Amino acid sequence: MIVASDGVVSIIKAVFWAERGSRLPSDYSVITYSTEGLRQLPQSVGLPLKAIVDTLLAREPRHIGGPQFLYWSDYNPLDPNQSTWLLVIHRHHCFIGWTVKAPAA
Repeated sequence: MIVASDGVVSIIKAVFWAERGSRLPSDYSVITYSTEGLRQLPQSVGLPLKAIVDTLLAREPRHIGGPQFLYWSDYNPLDPNQSTWLLVIHRHHCFIGWTVKAPAA
């Protein structure tokens, strides 16, 4: 599995702020992966991820700056700071991510 760069984390935080009108709280983290690194997952892991992606793709994509950046997002109705993301940058670079409550230290 390939963990995405800090740049993708920053993009998700920025779009979260743009959509929600507030920053992601400091006790939440962004976890991201390049979908390229998910190609060889076992089916037991890959099928649930595919279901998440299919649910997001069933919605209309959102655009920032034209077609070079598309994204889909979904928020947990019980915790609006918890979210799922699918990003497509320049039609070739795809990332999946989540905002999640950070584990207690």
